[in-house]
Amino acid sequence: MAFVSAAFLAVSGEGGFNPLDPDGWGNLVWTLVIFGLSLPLILKIVFKPIVAALADRDTAANTAVTEAKAARDGAESARDELEKRLAEASEEVTAMLSQARADAEARSRTILAEAEERAAGQIDRAQAEISAAKEQAMAEIRAEVVDLALGAAGAVVGRSFAEGDDRRLVEDLVRQVEAN
Repeated sequence: MAFVSAAFLAVSGEGGFNPLDPDGWGNLVWTLVIFGLSLPLILKIVFKPIVAALADRDTAANTAVTEAKAARDGAESARDELEKRLAEASEEVTAMLSQARADAEARSRTILAEAEERAAGQIDRAQAEISAAKEQAMAEIRAEVVDLALGAAGAVVGRSFAEGDDRRLVEDLVRQVEAN
């Protein structure tokens, strides 16, 4: 209270400190008094929500960073898994292609062997047919030669040798000439 009474004494005198005078130091004193009284209210009403909002923002940013790191780690593990699966698929495709080539080569060899067998069979049949035709032609030629020989001998001798032992004798002679 002594301060207040000293302040009023100074106001009453001339040339002293007047806290109510806006042109002097009184303005500063009242500003400091008002600021001191309003500071707790400012801290509670204004700064508390600002500090809470900043804390929430920091928490959200930290959460976002953590989630981004987790997402990056998940993406990297997914990429690694995908690369692993691609490598396995590539190996499977290579194995399948290799097996397909081996199967194709085996099938090709089988088809070629079957074709060679058929060709050999056809060649054997053709040779057998040729041999049969040759034998038939030789038999016809022999019969013709025998007939001509008997006809010529009959014309020379004047008698017919078409039947019996004479024919067998001429056929044996033709076979002996053919064998040599």
